[in-house]
Amino acid sequence: MARELTLKQERFVHHYVQSGNGTQAVLAAGYNTQHPHAMFTYLKRNPLVKERVLALENQQQQRIQQQAAALAEGYLSLIDKASEAGDYVTTLKALNKVADSSRIIEKSLTAPLSKLLAADPVDWDQFLNQLIRHLLVVGDHTNLLNALELRLRFRDQQVSALECRKLLGSVGIP
Repeated sequence: MARELTLKQERFVHHYVQSGNGTQAVLAAGYNTQHPHAMFTYLKRNPLVKERVLALENQQQQRIQQQAAALAEGYLSLIDKASEAGDYVTTLKALNKVADSSRIIEKSLTAPLSKLLAADPVDWDQFLNQLIRHLLVVGDHTNLLNALELRLRFRDQQVSALECRKLLGSVGIP
């Protein structure tokens, strides 16, 4: 018989994916605890919770990518039509909108990373997993390889959290 998440666990997962803050997600899910960070640590180790968090994060990233593709396609179509009509002002405006959209999309993709880095203490394993997903999405293969190597070294206890932060900075990863 396959186990499922409890209602509180499901609420926790949704709040956590939405906010990126595990302690707040524990409280928002309705857990009655004096130690919400300890409950967060307990929940994030649950394989069913981990699986559901990853699934929702993947869905969220797919939605962002689909929206970005649709938006870019619309602007590119406008650029083609304006260019054919000789309307270079509209063409330039549409090109600027494509650039603006790509910056907005980049910010929406990096927001979860910023939240994870702002946490105290930083969950390095989760941060590195999220960073790897982000680098895959944006196609930054050089830093992807660096992040994969860093994750392996961190998991094998070859680097501490402080060293992890320094190594990220040294390879140009925020």
